[in-house]
Amino acid sequence: MNKTKIIQYTHRPNKTELGMGNTHETYMLIGSTTDLSEVFPHGVDIEVEDSDTKKKYSLKSAIGKEFRINQMGEIYRDHNVVPGDEVIITKVIKGTSSHIYVAIKSYNRVVLSMSGNGAEITNLDRLSSFSIGEGQYSVRITDRGQQNDLHIIFKESKKKRSDSPSTTDYYNITSSGAILPNGTYYLTIGKTNSLETLTKSNYGEIEFEDSIINLPVSHKIDTYDSKGRTLY
Repeated sequence: MNKTKIIQYTHRPNKTELGMGNTHETYMLIGSTTDLSEVFPHGVDIEVEDSDTKKKYSLKSAIGKEFRINQMGEIYRDHNVVPGDEVIITKVIKGTSSHIYVAIKSYNRVVLSMSGNGAEITNLDRLSSFSIGEGQYSVRITDRGQQNDLHIIFKESKKKRSDSPSTTDYYNITSSGAILPNGTYYLTIGKTNSLETLTKSNYGEIEFEDSIINLPVSHKIDTYDSKGRTLY
């Protein structure tokens, strides 16, 4: 009986990975708990296909102190990827053949990075309609099923480190009067504004007998591209 295996990895790149940092390098930094060697063997050029445009890209992993997927710049530029968007890598293995797809899911998100200094905000321009004054914003949000008011107030602008080439703006953020704990939050702007914490990445794999495709639709296991179309 033939089998099909699907590996799917979802990555949420930050500003540094997108080339917005001092080095302007573009890559995906893979967490130490995720093994992507079956998709990106060390030092090998791997061809991936854009599931929307069918364009081919060549990516290569590098393993040193960190596991990185390099040569991401062209994909990021073609899709205007910004923090809050997601890169989805899907490898479909069928018998002795395999194919790797890349898809981008774009969101109207504001990224809030809370630390002891306050909050760094990425995509601040997306909050313009919620402005209540200079450097102040108020957003009605859904947070873990609860309706809350998110208040954002400019705190200060300072260098992260003494050798930083520029200053960073920091904000105070409260939800229903309580200061948000340290961490990274994704504020998705839409008909309902939602605030959620998401992991840096997600990994999953599944293997099944090919005969499963003959089951009713409700039993099928589908892998989707950025427009909700099945990849396999």
